[in-house]
Amino acid sequence: MPQPPGSVVDINILTTFYDQNCETTWTVYIETLFKATKNLTLELLAFGVDDVVRGYFRPVAARKWRHGRKARKGFWKKIRIPETGEMVAKWIPGQEAVAGRYVDDGLRWLWHIDTALQKYLYIIMIHELINDYWMDFQSGIIKSPETDCGNLPRMMRTGESFSSFNHDWAALPVSDLVYAHDCIEDRFAAQMPAGQYIAIFAVTALNNGNFPGVCNVQVRIRSMEVDHENWAYSSLAAIEKDQSVDLIATLKFHGPASCAWESKQEGNQLHFTKKSINVFRVGPPI
Repeated sequence: MPQPPGSVVDINILTTFYDQNCETTWTVYIETLFKATKNLTLELLAFGVDDVVRGYFRPVAARKWRHGRKARKGFWKKIRIPETGEMVAKWIPGQEAVAGRYVDDGLRWLWHIDTALQKYLYIIMIHELINDYWMDFQSGIIKSPETDCGNLPRMMRTGESFSSFNHDWAALPVSDLVYAHDCIEDRFAAQMPAGQYIAIFAVTALNNGNFPGVCNVQVRIRSMEVDHENWAYSSLAAIEKDQSVDLIATLKFHGPASCAWESKQEGNQLHFTKKSINVFRVGPPI
């Protein structure tokens, strides 16, 4: 399974998005920017139970990095996006009493280590969110059927209402063509010319309860290049009866290559209520 792209690759992709010579109407820019901003806001507001527990029990003595000294002051020291989990923890009754308890030096330094790790992960999260925001915005413009990108190879298909019994990896057809430029494609695969590409395959899978039990499902994108194949997988989801889940797989590959989208499941019959596949060029041939 290919590894997620590193920071250098991300920067190259973002730069390529920015350099694309695509023209479109101002309404597409607004719609795409609104969607990207919505995704960014939801990610910033998301939190887990561990964030709330950590914010509830972290002692006040461990919140100050320089014990017994004056903290550094400055503009950048004040700039920080508050974490939702910590904000929620402050509203829980008894939090002030728990946070104000006495802790010895050993426990205090364990909290310092935890805080340092959380700050490091926080910086990584902000980096990833900025990348995702810019990629959502720029790729949304490229994927819009109203955008004129000249001879930029790209394609998009959507589909609904398809039942599957795939117990091994098999093609998952996407029926309705939205647009296709400078490529050969059908419901199952797309043949892309020379260049660097990103493929995004998204589905909504429903366990409609025709059979009892839980259904495990996963989707993937497979590229068949000249001398090798690449795969990118979504997360593996366990779907209870009458429940649904959204799955997304994203793959960066090099053309000329064939790109296919597939699914695999264990257990019940699944009903895919929504499907979409987007393939678009993000750079020239290497």
